[in-house]
Order: sequence, then C-alpha cells, then structure tokens
Amino acid sequence: MKVAIWTKHPGDLLGDVIDFLTHGNAQHAAFIRNTGEIVEAYWPKVRQRAVIEAEKPFMKVFELRGMTPALHAAFELEFDRLLFAPPEYSGEDLFRYLFNQPNTDEKDTFCSRLVMHSTMGICPPELWPLVRCMDGDWVSPRDLFISPMYLPSSVT
Repeated sequence: MKVAIWTKHPGDLLGDVIDFLTHGNAQHAAFIRNTGEIVEAYWPKVRQRAVIEAEKPFMKVFELRGMTPALHAAFELEFDRLLFAPPEYSGEDLFRYLFNQPNTDEKDTFCSRLVMHSTMGICPPELWPLVRCMDGDWVSPRDLFISPMYLPSSVT
C-alpha cells in the first residue's frame, strides 16, 4: 500500500491554506492503488483518478512498513467501498480540526483524515503511521509526511 504526500499542489490555493494552518510543508495526502491510480478526498468527494504528470515533482510516495498481501487486499476492498459511496470532502472539517473540535459524523472527511482513518481501520496499531490519534481524526498531511512508519517509494 502506497501513500502519496504532495509538498505542493500546483495551482491549489487550499494547499497554501493547509500549509499555513499546519505549519508544514505538505499540502495533500492520498492512497495509490495497485493500478497506479490515486484514491483521494478532494472537493467535492472522495474520488479515483490518474496521476497527472505535472504533479509528480511535488509528490513524495511512501510504502507503509509491515504490509502483507492480506493487508494490501484489505486496502483495495476499502478503496472499492469508498468509491461505491464516496464521503464528501469537508472544508468545514479543516477548521474543526484547527480548533480541536470533535467530529460529529462520518459523512465527510478531508485528505489526511481519510488516509489515517482508513489505515487505522485496516492495520493493527503497530503499523499505524501515527500514535495518539485515537479516531484517525487529528492528522494533517504534514503529520503523515514525517511519520517514520513510511518507507520511501516511487510513483508507479
């Protein structure tokens, strides 16, 4: 299972806002499927798409440590589930996150929350990229970017 972290999302004002709010150098997070396509929480809802050549210089790709064939298969099933009934992207959640307010439902998400929440739902705790993140909610792209649980990889 691969995770992509963008240090800049070209032409995306929201990425600059995320940098400012998280004091970081990572603007977006998503999964890369076995097919090489991206599964991401992006306006207006979770979607699957091809990697765009112009974004490759800004993508850092990582492989989660400790993955097994069964875990890879579980992620692929999760991606299918997410795309069957895609959660909406929530700009409001970004501000809820900023002010440390609790999540009220599971109808919507944002990019790094999707990556962390899905990982926590599939992997055992010792493989989670972050600790002290009880519901997968309080995580930014920067938090994922600096996780020691990710091994450098490449775009497929």
